[in-house]
Amino acid sequence: DAYGGICRAVRSFAALVRLLAGPGAATAFPRRSAVATLRACDLFLSACGAAARRCADWRIARPLLTPEERDAGVPDPASAAALGELAGTLAEGAGEVRTLCDRLRREEGGGIVRRALALSMRCG
Repeated sequence: DAYGGICRAVRSFAALVRLLAGPGAATAFPRRSAVATLRACDLFLSACGAAARRCADWRIARPLLTPEERDAGVPDPASAAALGELAGTLAEGAGEVRTLCDRLRREEGGGIVRRALALSMRCG
């Protein structure tokens, strides 16, 4: 599939974030890891935005399949459905980041709360 590599990377990072946001994570990881985690999440969101723009631009630049190609069942890597799957995967990843930010805002103090709030706002 056209966006498989990106989707796998996003799902892998989302799984890591889910682990960091899960029950017991606050006691399992050192407090200072929260800052590094938020930085990684910020970079992740930036990369997701760039990937979405690149993929949308690539999709727009692709020629449509001819009716004969569609009738023959030729796969269309530039289909709107494939782009929709990518968008859904990116939204899931952003949702995991938001869950982590919500946990950090509840359980941590100081500057972490401000960083988590700002990052949470980027998640939509």
